[in-house]
Amino acid sequence: MKKRLLLIEDNDGDIKLFEEALKENDIDIHLNIFTDGEQAIEYIQNIDTVDDDLLPDLIILDLNLPRVDGKQVLKVFKSHKKTGVIPIIILSTSKLQQDIQDCYAAGANSFLTKPLSILDFFDLIKSIDDFWLQKSYLPTL
Repeated sequence: MKKRLLLIEDNDGDIKLFEEALKENDIDIHLNIFTDGEQAIEYIQNIDTVDDDLLPDLIILDLNLPRVDGKQVLKVFKSHKKTGVIPIIILSTSKLQQDIQDCYAAGANSFLTKPLSILDFFDLIKSIDDFWLQKSYLPTL
């Protein structure tokens, strides 16, 4: 079955770059995108109506989101019984130690910074696929 990835990212350029990285690396996944924290919170509020087979296998979350910031989204996802075990990777421009500490304390599984070059970004997405979607055993819901 095709893996499911939820990308929570507000920057259109980063979304396009992410989609290009998937194509460039021949990563065949079902990609769902939310462009602000409020959409992600609404998703959680209605999660009990979502079939478990449609839940994401992996979530990639930006911190600087409109309406509701990524740290709050992380806390809500990790506190819900259906999504609390889904790995969440923070992918942000931030390198602030406080952001890193806060995210791990809230249950993030990884904290990565967005590379500046396109090739490095493509490599990072390939690494995420290799580790999280190919080699890791993910929880079944």
